[in-house]
Amino acid sequence: MTILKIKYLEEPNLQFGGYFEHPDSKTGLREFGPFGKNISGLHPTEIRIGFVGTKETLNWAQEWIVKCGDDLLWKM
Repeated sequence: MTILKIKYLEEPNLQFGGYFEHPDSKTGLREFGPFGKNISGLHPTEIRIGFVGTKETLNWAQEWIVKCGDDLLWKM
């Protein structure tokens, strides 16, 4: 007979911006922002992307990226 031992491990608090802690990721991000948001150089400031395709699909992709950037600016 195998004896199974079970031990409940409490969830640790997660750390968010300003070193605030919270157990829930959605609430923590909404209330305090991501960890290190005020620490210079911790997070990248740009995202590099590349595309492979025909001239037509590359033009479409470039237009789509510009549109996404415009949409993002309106949501901020």
